[in-house]
Amino acid sequence: MMNKKGAFTIVRDLFKTKKGVTPLMATLFLILLSVSLGAIVMVLGEAYIGEHANFARGIPEVGSGCDLVNFKITRISGVAHVCVKDNTIDVSLDNEGSIVIDDFHARIHGSDGVSNVQNLLVRSLNLAEGVRLRIPYLSIGKPLKIVLTPRMRSGMNYLYCSEKSVAIENLPNCE
Repeated sequence: MMNKKGAFTIVRDLFKTKKGVTPLMATLFLILLSVSLGAIVMVLGEAYIGEHANFARGIPEVGSGCDLVNFKITRISGVAHVCVKDNTIDVSLDNEGSIVIDDFHARIHGSDGVSNVQNLLVRSLNLAEGVRLRIPYLSIGKPLKIVLTPRMRSGMNYLYCSEKSVAIENLPNCE
């Protein structure tokens, strides 16, 4: 006939015998536990990287829109080509990015106010092209700073790439 002991009693009796596992068995158990945990971490990490990182799938990271915009003020003999003459700011720009720039927005800060001018380009600025702009301003006093922001067409609307804006201060007079 079987002895009807509870689970707690059986576990207590196991610890009373003062027998343990051999060092060899303990080492094997620890190795098995380490390998199991390592495999679990690798599987979970692989799944996470596979979902969140394009480089892990071999897909090149290609930006779009504003990420690809890069324009500079044209420099002639080391001097930026931007100057003021007759209520107009004259500036030359180069498209050095890998995307066409559809337009620019100019924000001109003056001693008496701010002027915002849009639709500066007659046509889009293609890759590796340059353009010379004459940006008019009215009623702002002496121009102190101009901020040029590229604009990209997104369907029927324009997307302002403000993180790619270029600001120019200390505007000299044109010679």
